[in-house]
Amino acid sequence: MLINNITPSSLRRSWVVNIAIHDGLTCFSHTSNTLILITKYVMWIV
Repeated sequence: MLINNITPSSLRRSWVVNIAIHDGLTCFSHTSNTLILITKYVMWIV
């Protein structure tokens, strides 16, 4: 029974980790998109 082993603290920890991972991926995707836009812009100027 895995359910018996799940405590509020472990649930909260996994929840925080999931949010941190999601925020990190979102930030990374935004940064890479911005870099791609800047690269296209520079290429277009040059």
